[in-house]
Amino acid sequence: IRTVKYFGLEKSCIISSFNPFSIKAVKKTAPDFPTSLIYSRSKKLPFILRYGAGRLFTGFSFIQPYYKLINPISIYLNKNIFHNPVIAWTVDDKAESNRLIGLGISGIISNDPSALLAGIKNPPAGSAGGR
Repeated sequence: IRTVKYFGLEKSCIISSFNPFSIKAVKKTAPDFPTSLIYSRSKKLPFILRYGAGRLFTGFSFIQPYYKLINPISIYLNKNIFHNPVIAWTVDDKAESNRLIGLGISGIISNDPSALLAGIKNPPAGSAGGR
């Protein structure tokens, strides 16, 4: 948190973690920092952290499922029932990014954002690709 503040990146940074208790600690220290709870179905994670159930232990700004877990039902549940904007990770395929944008996600994490932006059809207004 200190480093983010030092470089003045508070409005450009989201602190993400699989661990809901880490998110809780960030919220206690810096309640205005945007946070994101990550989840996937990896068997390397404890069961409770595989399906976004960490949401039961803490508050956060965004939910961040592995992109292959995002479908119309998960978008509906997260946005309309749980009221959590959805950020997909890690998307490097242009067609996949377009599918996710079509579903209404709030953001994408990518290893090559500039290549992804170049391939986005109808980028949302206000995004780097939709000026």
